Amino acid sequence: MTQILARCKVTVGAVAATGDTPASPEENYYFLSTYGVYAGTIATATGVTAEDADTDFSDQVIVPVKALLRQGVLGREVITLKDEAGKKYRKTLLVGVDQQADFDTLIVDDVWPVGKGAGARVFTVMNPLRVVSRR
Repeated sequence: MTQILARCKVTVGAVAATGDTPASPEENYYFLSTYGVYAGTIATATGVTAEDADTDFSDQVIVPVKALLRQGVLGREVITLKDEAGKKYRKTLLVGVDQQADFDTLIVDDVWPVGKGAGARVFTVMNPLRVVSRR
């Protein structure tokens, strides 16, 4: 099965100068992702936007997602969806570092298209890489 890819952009906000470090400007990072995932309210909640195909990106560098995860620009969040029949689905989303704190509250109770049905509601949100005490 072949997937159509879309060019996506995540923006990391500007950082103010501190005593030892200079200020850093706002930065845009571009990567490839599945077409149609980051649109509408999902784009707002994740901080990742899909770019138009008509835009000229010849001067932009496409960064591998793995590198953005390691740098801390992106994070992974797993959402569990439940449809009207009670069937559960899981999806993994990439979330910008600036949006991770508010992601849980922005995405809960949204309706996502799943399969051929009407849609499923977001049931739970979790971050698989959060450090949890294992005593």
